[in-house]
Amino acid sequence: MAGIRVVVCLPAAAAGDLRGAIGLALAPFRLGEVPRWRGIWDEWTVRGGSDGTGFTALPGHADDPRLIHDDDGYDGTPLPSPPGRCAGGPRGLLDLAAFRLRARWQPDLLTLDGWWIEDGRHPRHSSCAGEESCPHLATGERYVRDFYGHLEAQPADTLLVALKCHG
Repeated sequence: MAGIRVVVCLPAAAAGDLRGAIGLALAPFRLGEVPRWRGIWDEWTVRGGSDGTGFTALPGHADDPRLIHDDDGYDGTPLPSPPGRCAGGPRGLLDLAAFRLRARWQPDLLTLDGWWIEDGRHPRHSSCAGEESCPHLATGERYVRDFYGHLEAQPADTLLVALKCHG
């Protein structure tokens, strides 16, 4: 799967049906099913723990069952995370300072309120058909410019999930 890396922010209640919640959050951006301006991805998988692009658990939380780990590989092979690493979990369990320091690039961000931000500067809102007609941009509502600051400001129970998407 080629890729777009994105960190998806989800409410704590999403833990009960994580895959369903991710699918719902991503749906407004699915290629071929939404306005062209908003289409970004056509396949996705939870990925980050096994390949080093995800998160590190804070000390004392490496074995917490609320941590999120990678989906199996495309061929069904399990992709285990090294000790203390994961694809996400509640923000309060994740070492965001280590995530920032380790990052080779900034992934895209999908916020709780429906903004998909590419490279920190290309926003698309989940309800807009185009940049010119997006009422969120027209009324001055702005998107997240500080990726890491946005993650750090989330409530401790907000789920942060690293994905790899094909688009």
